[in-house]
Parts: sequence; C-alpha cells; structure tokens
Amino acid sequence: MPLRILSDRVRTSPETGEVIPRDRPTSEAARALEARFAEQPAVRVARGGVASFQVIVSRERPGDGAEAVPRVSGFRGAGGALLEARVCYQWPCRIGEQEWTYEVLVPEEVYRSALAEARGGPLGPRRHHGFWVDVPVPRDAEPGSYQGQVEVAGADPATVRLEVLPIELPLTPRITVDLNSYADHIAAHHPGLSQGELVACETSYYREAHDHRAVLHYLPYGHAGEVADGYAPPLAGRGRHLRVADWAEYDQRFGPLFDGSAMAGSPGGERPIPHWYLPVNLDWPADYAYFGTRGYDHEFAQVLAEFRCHIQEKRWTQTNFEVFLNHKKRYRYFPYDGDERKHQADREIFRHFRSLVDRAAAIAGAAGAQARILFRTDISWSFAHDARDDQIGPLFDLWVIGLGNFTWSRAGVEVILARNQLAWWYGGGSGPDAPTMDSDRVALLCWRRGGDGFMPHWLCMAGDEALDRAEPLSLLYPGRRFGYERALGSIRLRRYRIATETTDMLEMLGERGRRLVDELTGATDDDWWTPTPAWALWPPETMDNDMYGLQPLADPLSRCDPQTPAVIRERAVEALLAG
Repeated sequence: MPLRILSDRVRTSPETGEVIPRDRPTSEAARALEARFAEQPAVRVARGGVASFQVIVSRERPGDGAEAVPRVSGFRGAGGALLEARVCYQWPCRIGEQEWTYEVLVPEEVYRSALAEARGGPLGPRRHHGFWVDVPVPRDAEPGSYQGQVEVAGADPATVRLEVLPIELPLTPRITVDLNSYADHIAAHHPGLSQGELVACETSYYREAHDHRAVLHYLPYGHAGEVADGYAPPLAGRGRHLRVADWAEYDQRFGPLFDGSAMAGSPGGERPIPHWYLPVNLDWPADYAYFGTRGYDHEFAQVLAEFRCHIQEKRWTQTNFEVFLNHKKRYRYFPYDGDERKHQADREIFRHFRSLVDRAAAIAGAAGAQARILFRTDISWSFAHDARDDQIGPLFDLWVIGLGNFTWSRAGVEVILARNQLAWWYGGGSGPDAPTMDSDRVALLCWRRGGDGFMPHWLCMAGDEALDRAEPLSLLYPGRRFGYERALGSIRLRRYRIATETTDMLEMLGERGRRLVDELTGATDDDWWTPTPAWALWPPETMDNDMYGLQPLADPLSRCDPQTPAVIRERAVEALLAG
C-alpha cells in the first residue's frame, strides 16, 4: 500500500515500512485503540494541544523521499478551519549495528530544499518514508469534529478526523520536562555563524523545546566558573562599587525569552520561558580569589540584587531564575562539591550562599521583590539526610534529585513538597531503542509520585553525528546538514509533549486521576515507591555507585503493555467528558 496513516504511538522500520515489534500493543485495551485508529484514523485533542499522526509512503523505486512528501489539507469542521498542519520528514538512523529506526524530524520544506547529497543519508535510497504531522489546536477552537485529507501522488487520498474536545489545557504544564545542556554546545554544533546568526540559531533551540512544552536549560558557565560570552552582562568597578555596566546586549539577546515574545504563536503556549540558569557561581560576579572576605560577599549580593531589580523593572516575573552551584572538586578548580555533594563539610557552602541570596533580596527590597530567584540544588548521595534536616532542608527552592534517591526516599520528597519547594528528578529518560511511548511512562511516573518535573538526561543536545546513529542523549539536533542553521526536534520530544498533555488531564481529575492510573496498572499507592534501603541513611561519605545498582526501582508502568499510557489518556478523556 503506497499510503498509510498511523497513530503517533508507534515507530516503523525505514527498511520494511512495518511497525517495529516492540511498539506492537499486547493488551486488549491497547490493541483496541490501534484497531479503531486503523479502521478510521481519528485523533482526540484538547484545546491548546496538538493533534499528531504519521503518514507512511512506500514507493516501488527507492529514493530519498523528497518526491514523496504528502500534502495535508486544512482541517475543517463546524467551528471553521484549524491551523495549518506541520509536516516533518522522519530521518532514518541506526540503533546499534543491526536496527534502523526514525528519530529526528526535519520540516518538510527544509528537507525538500536540502542538497540531494544531504538527503541521501546513511541508509541510502529507500522505498519507505515516514512523515510526522502536527496540527496545533488554538485555545479558542470550537469543540467538535474536523476533517482533513492526506494526498500523495499515485495513491488514493486518506481522510483523517480530529475531535477537538471541550477541554482546555493549562498554559503551563503541570510537569516540567527539563532539557539540560551546557553553554557553547550550540555554537559548537553551528560553527562560523555571525553573532546575529548565532543568537537566532540559539533562540530556535529554546523555541523548539518550548513548542513541545519542555524547557531548554542551558548552563552558562563551565567548571572553572568562566561564563560563556554574552550570558552575563558586563561589570564595572570593584568592591562596594561593583555594578552591572550595561544591560543592553543581555536584554536584546534574552529579553524575548523572558517576556514571551520569542514564543509568539508557539503551540507550547505564548508564555515566557519558565526556568533559566543565572550566570552567578563561585567565580562570578565575585572573584573566588577573595572568597571568605566581606568584599566577596558584598559583590556577590550586590550584583544579584541588581538582577532582581532589573528583572522586576523589565517585568520578567514569570520566569524562575536559578542560582545553581555546579562546581565539583574532582575538576580541581574549587574545594567544594556544589553539585552532587557527598561530604558533610560541603554543607557549609550552601548555608553561606543561601545567606547571600537572602542578602541580595534585602538589598533589592520592594524594587526586586517580584523577581523569582530560586536557589537550586542537584543532589543524590545526601538526599535522604538533607531533605529532612531542619537546617539544610529549608535552604533550597528547587531540588533536582537522582531518580533512585527520589524513588526510595518518599518521606524526603513529601517533606520538600510540604515546604512548597519544587521536586524534580534527573535520569531515567527513554532512549530511541525503547518503545516509542516510553517517554510517556517517565512523565506519568513523575506525576503519579507527585513530582513537579524531571530531567530525562544530563545532556539533551546532540551533534551532527547523532542524526545517523541515535542515542539517548539526543532530543534536540542541529539542522546544519540540511542547510538549516536551526534546531531540529525528535519523535521522543514529541512524545514528551503528548505526555504532558496527558498528565495535565489527569491533574484535572485530581484523586480520580490517581485512582485511574492505579487501576490500569494494577498498583497501590505504595507500589510507586521503593522502601528506603538502610544504606541510604549511612553517612554519604561511605556510599558508592555499586549500592545504586543493587537497589531496584519501583515502576508499576514498566510491567504493563508499553502502550498503557495511551489507554490511560483515553480513560482520562472519558472521565473528564463525563464530568
């Protein structure tokens, strides 16, 4: 068959055009969903969401797919027309040595205009071509049924129906999907750009994450404390006279992210970027050579106070600006572990910098009171101790916790949430070799445990080589190969977007949502947590990595059909419609 419509829940093989075995549903409920879609392709979507499906085009003669791009007509219904469909070519890439899959998504207009040599790819000429279709649904769309057609030369057209639900998603997702990366990766993946071109390219990465209801978190300094060019405003003076010399370039470069104008028309919501790493660290704005002096403390607090006042003056008050100490002893620049602290003596550094964060707030006073400045900690070894410690626990506003520590330290997580602190975890993200809906599993797991967000991988930005060989640490890709100095998204990033829509609908159901998830996974409330191992309460200095490997992690979803998140979503929709 030259043209097929598939759901957004599966991947196909670029070699055979068939659904890969690990994506075939096994449960009766999931099989019924796929059978219903196969009989009549239809997608249910909330207002403010995005409807997605796939088009698989098979040709007798192998080629690069540029001639196979489908035409997707506008979706129309009783409420008029929806926004224009966005079509992306699914780029074939290798997993290991034996398997090919799809992961990177290239906008069809970019793909068609690319050089033929670039479109050839590592698989070479191929008969089967996959296309991902997104249809954004405005918040004011009229609920009801909409129809559109998919057409490809040489094939009968296919009809796809979208059902716009009388449900509106929140502008800000309940679960934050945090795409972590490090300054200058973008410049490294797009060399030779002028400053203006680089800023436009950089903004596209933030926008690509935002379009999928995620946030690109780009740490602006290295292990030695050096700040990447442009990620901090220039300073002038010393000591009590130290101040920001000029905000102009900083404001021009990043202001559109903080006021939301860079996200105009985004399907992820026209809102400011929700989280941002500040450049402040052990060596900026104050010189670490003077650490321990009153001058160091004053410089640090004074410049941070200036940030507070400037943020409020510019009305950038919807973004959470983070103070995060990412330094590690093993790199031998500083004698403290700001990240992943393990030694009791390192606790003192956090008490001290919390006092400087508070001092900056006092200096700024009412002129900076509306700025959201969060003191962040990334933690694993000492989490079970520190979360419930009366002196250390209250210091932080955002905890980013190792997945294992989060899972087996339920009491610590609950204490954090009771203090109205944010609780994320890091790790446990799905790779391209996992079932396509494994990204949904991770988001549902976070929501069911009461978490506020997760960082799937320590790095989520890939270089050009990852386009051809998929790897877990790749959710955003460079488009340079196709003559496109912008970010490219991926199937897994699409799934994270869809997953946050699901968790938002479950959140609307409240306790009913939790019971629904428990029912469909056969779990109880306790099944989502692992009992705290005795060694987690030992002095952190005595712990080692082997202990983590020996401790299983509770995950009721992992024992279910990989498409169970789709069943959960369908049931959540039904419950919301029933009232």
